[in-house]
Parts: sequence; C-alpha cells; structure tokens
Amino acid sequence: MEDSDQIEHIRRRSLFRRGIPVALAGLAGCLDGATGPNDKTATDERSFDTPAPGECEQVSRPQPTPTNEGLQPRKYPSYPQSLDKDAAKQFAEEYERVYQHNYYVAEEFIHGIDDISTGAGVARAVEDAGEYFVGVNGRIDTADLEQPEGTGTSTPSPAATSSSSFAAWYYLTDRFALRREVSGGRPDIDEGDDPNLQGATVVVCN
Repeated sequence: MEDSDQIEHIRRRSLFRRGIPVALAGLAGCLDGATGPNDKTATDERSFDTPAPGECEQVSRPQPTPTNEGLQPRKYPSYPQSLDKDAAKQFAEEYERVYQHNYYVAEEFIHGIDDISTGAGVARAVEDAGEYFVGVNGRIDTADLEQPEGTGTSTPSPAATSSSSFAAWYYLTDRFALRREVSGGRPDIDEGDDPNLQGATVVVCN
C-alpha cells in the first residue's frame, strides 16, 4: 500500500468511529427475541457517537442512600463476560430496572413512600455483527403501605401513590454499553421500532 493510500485509509477509519452507520437487516421479534421469516426490514442506516478506544468514560448513575421508610438502593448488574444476544437482553432489562428504582429513591422520593415495584421487559432486540441493540419497556409503581397510627382524632394521610411508564434503548458491545432513555408523552418501544441511540450516554466501560 502506498503512503498516500495508507493515510487515506486511516483517515476514513477515524471518521467512521465518530458516527457509526449500522445496517439493520435481521430484526428480532418481541419479548423472546425470536426471528421469523417476516422479521426483516429495509436497511436502515443510523449514526451516533461512541467512545474511542482507550477513551471510554462512564457517566455517573443514581446511587441513593436508604430512606427512613426502609427503601434501599439496588446494586447494578455486572456486565456480561461473554456477550451474546441473551446476555445483552438480560443485562439491559436488569440494568434498566435497577436504574429506575435508584433514580426514584435518589431524585423523586416522596416522604412516606415505603414500597416500590419496578418491572421491565425486552420489547426489541437486534443483533448486528456481534453488537446488540436492545429496547426495554417498563413501569414503576410506588405506594405508602405502612401508614403511622393516628393519635386521638388525628388520622395521618397516606403519601400519594404513583404509577409511570419508562422505556430505554441500549447499545451493547464487548467494549462498552450505551443507554438512551425514551422521552415524551408515551415512553414506549414497539417491536417494529428502529433503534435510536442519538444522544446516548455511556453506562459501562468494559
């Protein structure tokens, strides 16, 4: 290879890492991720920033302290040592469940709430050359189950309960994982949605 050709080759590779086009041809099905004969779509090219080798920096994540009502922080899952489709789906689902729990306790906790139920499930999973796009849907419910006893004619009011939905996209590789929370009036990922990692943040540096 001539020197000029080698320089051009290196330049193209450097630009490629800034925005990665991903051809999504084989698309996974719903919760079980099965692929059927109709689980195909036209090639969809997407681009988003990824950390360069040796420059991965994980963003801070919610790390709450225990509350007087007994709510405890949850431990984030370990990143899979061997990444395949099942491992990617399991990690994304577990991470999102823990993230939403810890975020509520750290940022949105209401005095009196003593019960949090967080459920999550994989709605979309796409494999591309050993890297994985995973969409997760879920819901968090909070309640005041153990209300203090009243004194005399005074009866304490329970804390306001709440229920809200959440959704997030994950992009998982052997080197790092990205997360992008879906915002808007209806945070929900359908099995036919295209992965969207624009503006995603680094949640794992492996």
